[in-house]
Amino acid sequence: YIPVDENNNTLTFEQIAEKSKGTNKLALIKIDIDNLSYILKEGFKKDDKNFATISRVDTFSRMIDMFFTNYIKEFIRNNFEYTYCVYSGGDDLLLIAPFSDAVALTRRIMLAFNEYVGKNEDFTLSTSVVAFSPKTHISVVLDECNRHLQVIKNANGNRIYFMGEYFTYNNFTVLFLNISKIILKDIDKIDINVLRRISKYSDMYRNFYDKKDIMELMFAPLFERDIDRNYNGLKDTEFYKYIIKITKNIADYRKKNIELYYIKTVIKYILLITKEERQNGI
Repeated sequence: YIPVDENNNTLTFEQIAEKSKGTNKLALIKIDIDNLSYILKEGFKKDDKNFATISRVDTFSRMIDMFFTNYIKEFIRNNFEYTYCVYSGGDDLLLIAPFSDAVALTRRIMLAFNEYVGKNEDFTLSTSVVAFSPKTHISVVLDECNRHLQVIKNANGNRIYFMGEYFTYNNFTVLFLNISKIILKDIDKIDINVLRRISKYSDMYRNFYDKKDIMELMFAPLFERDIDRNYNGLKDTEFYKYIIKITKNIADYRKKNIELYYIKTVIKYILLITKEERQNGI
């Protein structure tokens, strides 16, 4: 599928990037089925019998290919009209989309694939999403995308690379759909410096959790004092309720606070997709 304008001319990368909310960036999205050769080798076995036949393997391969060659292209045409389908077939796909569409697009594909395989947990996807300027040569971006995809593959797949981090699909959904929705709902009420300080506390928490740097525990009282002093105008918002929730027991090192650990990345994403509104004072 190739996006076109009203005169049926193919959209350039610059034109696709202009469709992105906030920053005029593109997202290169590569998705690949995990362990497909192993599934073909072992998936037809039961007990000590192998039920693989030429017709069964051929039907299986055709059904997988059908998802990428038929379903994905129609799905994009009907739901993400500004997405360029570079290729989609076999067991993988490569897309170029407006950056602000990347989260919803990858999430919808993941859900669709899960339904297509009957929610069989043996079928998983590896996904790499790289943001880039339309002026960057696509081969450079593809190399980076492939590199991150290979990291995921080497770690048994079933992950997504986005915004410089590797996530489980569950964490990706919680962070970039659920939490970002909460922040975006009140974005016009939140001072950008509040978000920047939260990013700083997130960094400190990472250093405390990953490096066991006790000095970084200062993030806890700093965060609490910040809330007391600077959140009075936010107390009737969902954002305030969410911040209070994630800061409970924040210095507990026994369990990783996923939301506090990654909220810096979520904020970076939100600042990108709201860049235009903030510049125009909306």
